[in-house]
Amino acid sequence: MYLLILLIIFLGLIKFLFLLIKNKNLTFVIISGVTLFFISIFRSIYFTTDVQVYVNNYVSMPYVNLSYFWSNFITNKGKDPFFYLFSKIISLTGASYRIWLAIIAGIFCYSISKFIYKYSKEPYISFIILISLGYFYFSLSGLRQTLALSIILLSYKYLRERNIYKFVVFVLLGSLFHLSAIIFLIAYPLSNIKIGWKQIIGVIGALVVAYFFSERLLTLLVYFNMNEKYNYYIEHGTTLTISGFIIQLSIYLFCLYYKKNVLESDNKDITLYNLLFLGIVFQAFSAVIAEFFRISMYFSIFSIVLIPKAINSEKDRKIKMIIYMGIFVILVIYMLKAGSFDDFKFYWQEG
Repeated sequence: MYLLILLIIFLGLIKFLFLLIKNKNLTFVIISGVTLFFISIFRSIYFTTDVQVYVNNYVSMPYVNLSYFWSNFITNKGKDPFFYLFSKIISLTGASYRIWLAIIAGIFCYSISKFIYKYSKEPYISFIILISLGYFYFSLSGLRQTLALSIILLSYKYLRERNIYKFVVFVLLGSLFHLSAIIFLIAYPLSNIKIGWKQIIGVIGALVVAYFFSERLLTLLVYFNMNEKYNYYIEHGTTLTISGFIIQLSIYLFCLYYKKNVLESDNKDITLYNLLFLGIVFQAFSAVIAEFFRISMYFSIFSIVLIPKAINSEKDRKIKMIIYMGIFVILVIYMLKAGSFDDFKFYWQEG
């Protein structure tokens, strides 16, 4: 936990040190992204059980022929066979598991940093949201979905520009690493719909469907390779899903209050509102089937740039500062209460 506190303080110092320089946001984002990258690559592989399983699989790859992984990819055997083919190709270079983890961490940190730099009005609060709401933690654990999520973030540019061909290509590429990413295709027809009563009806409808058709939803999750359990989420199970729904709904309502101001600045930001709405819908299903939070993540992660846009749209500077500090304090308190990094260790602390 001390790591996260030190990280927030460090990023805050960097933010203020570079206030007066040219391209201050770019400099801050690069330093922040590199910091997260180094935390990722020097973490202990025993921090989460999932990484231990991934590392064991990677270490055993030199003893398995490339044709085996290629055959699994062609015939679509196993869970997300392209991820293991991708990992096998890396192992052929003689790269250690640390280098392999660094490649995955590098892809995520590049993607998230680029996204924040391009679309966030306040990169510092975006990184705090990324850390506090568990997205950074997840990147250290769910490696397959982390790669898929990284590519989904890169696809947003084409969703915003309404370039359907490039958008579909990126989403399909992401789904090769984790099949669940293909659900993001629904963002294209729904990202520009007008905000109104249909969103409220959608959330209520999602809760009803989740309650009465939970068995069929579970079958769908199994099809999308969403049936594995992460230890952290088993231990925090129902609390996580309920609090996750409340948090996402609260974020959406807060941003909705500033919708007029935000869209006056850039009407393309309606895509962010609709992505957050879709995240709430899928998170509603997690009240019955916890694994749905992982599908919700493809949409809810866009809050890391919409929240700063909403804060920035407040025209009264004093109120803006109060809101900024209030959200900052809430995020830090939630982060400390969640305690997801309580057992964090670097590799040199092992043993």
